[in-house]
Amino acid sequence: MLSELTNSSDSEDEERKYYFELRKFFDDDCTILLRSLLEEFFPEYTTLLQNIPREAYETNENPEGIITKKHQHILEKEGRISKKFKLDLLCMIFQTGVCDECCGRPSSGWHNNDTSFDPQSTGDDILKLLQIWRQYLSDEDTEDISKKDNEIIWRILLCSAERLFIKYPSFGKKFFRSVEKKLTKNDTGKFN
Repeated sequence: MLSELTNSSDSEDEERKYYFELRKFFDDDCTILLRSLLEEFFPEYTTLLQNIPREAYETNENPEGIITKKHQHILEKEGRISKKFKLDLLCMIFQTGVCDECCGRPSSGWHNNDTSFDPQSTGDDILKLLQIWRQYLSDEDTEDISKKDNEIIWRILLCSAERLFIKYPSFGKKFFRSVEKKLTKNDTGKFN
């Protein structure tokens, strides 16, 4: 009985560890990647702001807007793509479609929850990141990820990183190396 409790506790600790490792990776590395993509697509910050559709902003008349009032304030206050652009705001910006011409609209649309598609464009890779974020990491009430899900997520990240490395060598290489580093295998072939 005691060994079952210990094994259960170890498993829960491991699942929490997977969650926090992935959460940190998304908060740091994926955020830097998305910022870099925006900077690549919009070297002039004002061009980014001008291209975000007005209907994308939440207003009293448009409560369904993707970009919340809080995030709109950040966009208006900043004079550039800055460290204040966290993952949630970056996700909102991409979901407006403002980058579709540069990275390709995801084949299934930005608001698709179907995770079974095979990425064909940078937009598809970004959508995969957004889906992982939404499904596993954005809800801080659920701070656990199974070993199987953790392995699947890292494989998805590696495939996306490989494609991004080819398309955007400067910052894509850094993202790829970061994924590769996290994905080192130990002697038993299991993910660390």
